[in-house]
Amino acid sequence: MNSLRTIFSAILSSALVVLMIGCSSAPTKNSVALPSVSDISPLQKKVIAAAKKRLGAPYCYGGTAKCMDCSGLIVTIYQDIGITLPRTSAQQFSTGKYIEPDEATVGDLIFFRNKSGNINHVGLYVGDNKLLHASSSKGVIVQPLNDPYLANGFAGIRRFLPDNAIN
Repeated sequence: MNSLRTIFSAILSSALVVLMIGCSSAPTKNSVALPSVSDISPLQKKVIAAAKKRLGAPYCYGGTAKCMDCSGLIVTIYQDIGITLPRTSAQQFSTGKYIEPDEATVGDLIFFRNKSGNINHVGLYVGDNKLLHASSSKGVIVQPLNDPYLANGFAGIRRFLPDNAIN
């Protein structure tokens, strides 16, 4: 996880990145497939299975079914595994368990702030330094965390999976 810490350190210290992320922003990279992850718990495997079902779903503000926004995507993934989360990214950020960047694992949520400092975007960490999230222009995609689109506005990581269900 040192590489994840390095990526986050570089992201947070970069003064050159000026674009801010939001659920309504368009990513600059094409989507990539979910990474294959080994050595994860059965519950984490269920999170990945639930996430795979949503890949390619279109974006719509407030959506949680055939189309979805960033926090709606997260709510539906977690509903599939029997965990109820708050509806908005700001509520999710304020209720999840704080996780250090170097401790992030599959199933953790990564949050971003807008220029005003408000939490406005969330994605699911799927391993291999990649994030599954809802893009307004491309729907549900997976992007590398070092993508410039995701680089700005990092706010923190929260965990909703039980600690005893994490490998």
